[in-house]
Amino acid sequence: LRQTIREINLTSSARFKETFVAVNEQFSRTFVELFRGGEAEMRLMDEEDLLECGIEIVAGAPGKRMQNLMLLSRGQKARTAIAAEIADTTNPTATRPIVSAVRSSGRAASA
Repeated sequence: LRQTIREINLTSSARFKETFVAVNEQFSRTFVELFRGGEAEMRLMDEEDLLECGIEIVAGAPGKRMQNLMLLSRGQKARTAIAAEIADTTNPTATRPIVSAVRSSGRAASA
């Protein structure tokens, strides 16, 4: 039973990492489109424990430095959240969208 659990965890971690990378790349592109520049990314809080870690979102509008989502203006937060949702829901590799999983688990540091 323990071996089976380990195998499931390894498979789940690998699938999550693959999906996270794809969603993060799309998120960065979508953010740039919505803001007409700038940069944004999602960061794993603990890459050693992918199944339990939180996700931090950092972003910077054009001409602004990158900072934690919580430090952005309301309008910037809203557009950043829209970019994350679009990236997440348009990802063909996701079986369960990352943003939805983070929201339901309450494990996000910034989302």
